[in-house]
Amino acid sequence: IIFSISKMTGIERMFVSQMNYLAEHFGYDMTLLTYDQGDAPDAYPLSPKVVHADFNIKTFHVYKYPLPIRPFIKWKWNLSLSRLIRKTIDAISPDIVVCSSYEISEMRIVLSLKDVKHVVQIHSSYLQSGGRLRSRHIESGIRLLYNRLFVFHRVVRLVRQFDSIVALTHGDAKLWRSPRVTVIPNALAIETVSKQCERKKKVIAVGSLLMVKGFDMLIEAWRKVCVNHPDWLLEITGEGVEEPHLLQQIESLPSVRILPKTADIGSRYQSGEIFVLSSRYEGFGLVLLEAMSYGLACVSFDCDFGPREIITDGKDGYLVSLGDIDALAERIEYLMNHENDRRRIGENAVIKASQYRIDKIMSLWKQHYESL
Repeated sequence: IIFSISKMTGIERMFVSQMNYLAEHFGYDMTLLTYDQGDAPDAYPLSPKVVHADFNIKTFHVYKYPLPIRPFIKWKWNLSLSRLIRKTIDAISPDIVVCSSYEISEMRIVLSLKDVKHVVQIHSSYLQSGGRLRSRHIESGIRLLYNRLFVFHRVVRLVRQFDSIVALTHGDAKLWRSPRVTVIPNALAIETVSKQCERKKKVIAVGSLLMVKGFDMLIEAWRKVCVNHPDWLLEITGEGVEEPHLLQQIESLPSVRILPKTADIGSRYQSGEIFVLSSRYEGFGLVLLEAMSYGLACVSFDCDFGPREIITDGKDGYLVSLGDIDALAERIEYLMNHENDRRRIGENAVIKASQYRIDKIMSLWKQHYESL
């Protein structure tokens, strides 16, 4: 169960790749239930062996209603969603029902289902459950405080009731403090296609344009770097609410481009030499793994949680202290100036990324589901 698979986000890609693989390679009967997709097309192709039903309940559109009646509208929609999910579950009698930790109402409905195993996949992290750092421009201080004091604890309490909690990293798993936590990292779902093309002097960054992704810090680091390297470009791929503010930040930096999302993200990776992850925190950092699979030399903030579990500092990438813009700029510039090290790091990165091949990770999912 997930709200939609119509957007190009990590959680949707991981759900789709997992369902497709389990259905096609292990013969699992997979049913995908969405409720906020409607007529929107799938962002990632779903296997014909996966049954998909959408309930067309626009739970994320409650903001369109006047504030006084929003609680009633949301209650009404959740009641309808609960009835539809229960009806579908009764009809197909699954062994396991899986959801994510993004929606409280979704988790409550899943936990209420009888005679099934309940699994919650943490595609963000314990820290992100508090709603921190979504955007300084759209979240008021009062709203963020409310999320931290109330929403966060409700999410944690619900997650801990599941039969199985699947976290992406060992660092995140410790914070949930539950004996039912299992660690299964994201799989490298992107198909790395090697084409004969010339890499350009380009630094690549990929992610939603949100405050948590730290592109504001990356741009400030670039401001220090580009003075001595006018022949290099910084290319950021993504969309989000921070875009107007980032565009304002790069007005005096002609060597920075912000490009829209693309289904062919591999071509973006393949066109550059260096990849930078500047996030303030991550659930995993799938884009980092993807960039490594394309042989890019990577530099990342040592944020919670994914990068330090993916990168071996100095061997297949570089980690710098979170928020240290000077150190980030220094590492980027070092890779620009030292081609041999750039190549060595990139080659080692490909080897590291191969440890996350989809067949290896899906075997872990198979073992885990059958253990339940």
